[in-house]
Amino acid sequence: MFGLAAGGATQAHEDVDAQAQATACPDGICPGLGHAYYLPSINGFDPPSSGNDFLIDKAIGSCATVTPAKEMATRQFQSSESMQELTRKTTASFELNTTYTSARLSARASVSAMTGGDTTTTQRMTSTHMDITTPTRNVDFNQRGRDCFAKGNVHPDDIRQFESLPLVRAAQASQAGEWAPYENYLRRSGSHLMIRQQFGSRFQRWESSSASTSDILDILKAKACAGVEGRNPTTQGWSVDGCAAYSREQREKASRTHSEWRQIVMGGTEATRIALTQEVSKTSIDNFIAASPRGDRPIRFGFKPVWELWMEIYSPLCRGDGSKDCENLQRAYNLKTAFEGRLAIGCPEERDGTGTVYQAMAADGAPNAQGIQTFGCFAERTGCRSNQDCRLGGAGAVCYCYGRSCIDQGVQIIGSDQFRNRVRTRREGGYDDGVNNSCRLRSGIGSSCSCNTSWGAGLPRRDLFREPLP
Repeated sequence: MFGLAAGGATQAHEDVDAQAQATACPDGICPGLGHAYYLPSINGFDPPSSGNDFLIDKAIGSCATVTPAKEMATRQFQSSESMQELTRKTTASFELNTTYTSARLSARASVSAMTGGDTTTTQRMTSTHMDITTPTRNVDFNQRGRDCFAKGNVHPDDIRQFESLPLVRAAQASQAGEWAPYENYLRRSGSHLMIRQQFGSRFQRWESSSASTSDILDILKAKACAGVEGRNPTTQGWSVDGCAAYSREQREKASRTHSEWRQIVMGGTEATRIALTQEVSKTSIDNFIAASPRGDRPIRFGFKPVWELWMEIYSPLCRGDGSKDCENLQRAYNLKTAFEGRLAIGCPEERDGTGTVYQAMAADGAPNAQGIQTFGCFAERTGCRSNQDCRLGGAGAVCYCYGRSCIDQGVQIIGSDQFRNRVRTRREGGYDDGVNNSCRLRSGIGSSCSCNTSWGAGLPRRDLFREPLP
């Protein structure tokens, strides 16, 4: 049991927790808390203990607070039957509330580390993990403290780098060079701040597969049980109740199935971690979980986008007067757009064979009352652009759209209902399929085809990404 539970803490348990906290956070500093990381490139389940040392004061007692964990202990299977479900659960565990396209980017390295899958290319994924976790205490960075989540608590070098970012020129927003400084800043200085560490004990056994068989989830669970309890244990289900459902035959069959597996041992004490790493048994797991009040390593982490810090700093100071504070607020929104739009979705400028742009970043309407300009990624409508895109076919009796500027539906953006565009350079489909309908036959002597520029049955001009006005 957690020694700091309200009304039930003994002096002995308080002393044990104090000792564990001193080991975990020497001089009140928890390694990594208040640091910035480029989340897409690290495993957020087990991040490095040091990133960009972004915030100055993050000490317990001033800008960090220790509280008993409110989360309950778990001893069960946690499963996902698609990459989308797994990605959403991953970012939720990081305490991030975001769109799926942004979640795919944020969770990329984390999901890869645990499953071997790629959130940006893999859609079919089944993953389960045996989760035996006892959280005991949280260390939170104080986001509401006037002197903590504040400009005065940011390292001067990080302020200088942020405030020196060139503002994106609305007329040149389609150019990659306008956004490169923001993308480089996020990769170099970090996209997310670590604002929470949770302590206790956590043991997990992950099994993941991209196989499409209908019983793959049961197979993965049986394999996890075999990996932890053995193929023919004396007592089935001693690790988690779900393992009681799998017989020796099922475990042996599952063990012959290929899957990606990972075993995680976090928190507890050094002695119980070593014992569990050397041998997984009922005794080593029970001892490890019992050591949760003395846990001296984090078991879970929470993050916050760095642009939200900059917005909280500069939004109250911006009066819509074009001041430096307003320019810095604009930079914060540009960072958000760079991450959630350019990096998460991708919006390179695309031109057809005539040089006309059919996909690009652009200013989204007029600036708001504070003078903040937001940006989006647009894709032009599909169909022909000129008569030169419309060609005769079928013995001269029907028309097809293809050429230098016939715009057709392209690939779907993973995690979105939106489709990109492509230039159709060769004849495709039937004469009455898709964008071929944007061309019409001009009958008479010497039949020819013309472009119906008002054709509206294809994809309209649309936003692939749009940053709403604050």
